[in-house]
Parts: sequence; C-alpha cells; structure tokens
Amino acid sequence: GCHRPASWGEVHHLRHWAQGGVTDLANLVTICRAHHWKVHEGGWQLIRSDEGVVAVAPVPSDLSPARARAPDPPSAA
Repeated sequence: GCHRPASWGEVHHLRHWAQGGVTDLANLVTICRAHHWKVHEGGWQLIRSDEGVVAVAPVPSDLSPARARAPDPPSAA
C-alpha cells in the first residue's frame, strides 16, 4: 500500500542472512526507505499474506521486536 515511487525502494531479506536467510528472489522484498527503517529501527515487522503480498505492520504491543519473526519465504510449489 505504499505510494512512494519504486525508485525509492531498497532490498530487504525476509529471513535475515545472519539467521540462515539466502540472498535470492524468494527471500527478498523491495520496500521504500521509510518502511525499511520501520522494520529495522521502528519495531515493525513484515507480514506475508497467503497470496504472497508482503505488508509492513507495527509489532503487536504484547510482542517485543526481539520476539517478532520475519515471514516464511514462499513455498516452491
């Protein structure tokens, strides 16, 4: 739902490389700088829908950012 131009996008690993995430298209998403900052510094998380759409949302107040997890990569069906 972000309306920033695609040229403002930055690549983000869905499963961080330090946690075994690979650098391939199935594990990458392009998000704008503002939303990328929210994921890394603002306590937000990426959520993948059943249709494969990735959204940025605040971590629920009962979860600390340390307990929030990245979405699972899409299945290779």
